[in-house]
Amino acid sequence: QAAPILKVQGLSVPGWVRSLDLELAPGELVGLAGLIGAGRTEAAEAIVGLRPHGGTIEVEGKAVAFRNPEEAKRAGIVYLSEDRKALGLHLAMSSKHNVTLANLRAYAHPIVDRKQETETVAKWTETLGIKIGDPDAPVLNLSGGNQQKVALAKWLDTQPKVLILDEPTRGVDVGAKREIYNLIHQLAQQGMACLLISSEMTGMWREN
Repeated sequence: QAAPILKVQGLSVPGWVRSLDLELAPGELVGLAGLIGAGRTEAAEAIVGLRPHGGTIEVEGKAVAFRNPEEAKRAGIVYLSEDRKALGLHLAMSSKHNVTLANLRAYAHPIVDRKQETETVAKWTETLGIKIGDPDAPVLNLSGGNQQKVALAKWLDTQPKVLILDEPTRGVDVGAKREIYNLIHQLAQQGMACLLISSEMTGMWREN
């Protein structure tokens, strides 16, 4: 078995989490289940530098202490928030700008290359099956499932090593839910380490 990319030992978040241990290796899909309010979100936020915490976090064998999600992203750890409307997307911005926002430096030379942006959005639209219509229209106009796919594309465009997904199917219809779970499984099969946080005890896993 491959060495873990992410290793968490004794993670504690005051009032929420006490002594959490977990490991994620390339190609692994690990589920963190439990009821809403059980501290799952707080644990994820601690890992990417959004909450003060105790314990140790290692990325590829090196101890890290992220001060914010930007530092975590640079190390290859990204977090898809459970609240896509408030924290995952800029609803008034276009789908195109939402997709490229987290990786904007890759498109600025120093002025943003609009053609490159358009090509990137077209790639993710096809890869993730996003029904966007006009990529320059506000992402607010999209259905919940397509909004979630745009939020996922935003983080995948940074080419992460570890993808933490917090309730990725909340507020989407049954068809979109199935598509999103299939996408997560495909990412794991392609070698990405995925941590899936969910209050749904069914649907997270499927038989091979």
